[in-house]
Amino acid sequence: RETPRGWTNAQLVARPDGTGFDYDKRHLYDTDKTWCVEGANPFQARDDVIDGLRVGFGVCMDINPYEFRDANAYELAAFHRDAGTDVVVFSSAWCCGHPDE
Repeated sequence: RETPRGWTNAQLVARPDGTGFDYDKRHLYDTDKTWCVEGANPFQARDDVIDGLRVGFGVCMDINPYEFRDANAYELAAFHRDAGTDVVVFSSAWCCGHPDE
């Protein structure tokens, strides 16, 4: 999605009533860095998506430690554990090539 900071790799979340919001990917892979910027908003867990559930979000590389700097960090998992998230909506896809190939 286009933002004032540039394009982001985003997950569009639609509620049953037709309203929605975007979650912007935080941890970029090398191929992402060729076309988008890191999401500015923090990891999210919300109570207004599915009644009775705290729903969290993540996109692809968010599941890994930030830029693989700390092999034990796993910021996304730690966030959702601490936030009391019931279910995580997680989008992911793998590319066929690395920009250096």
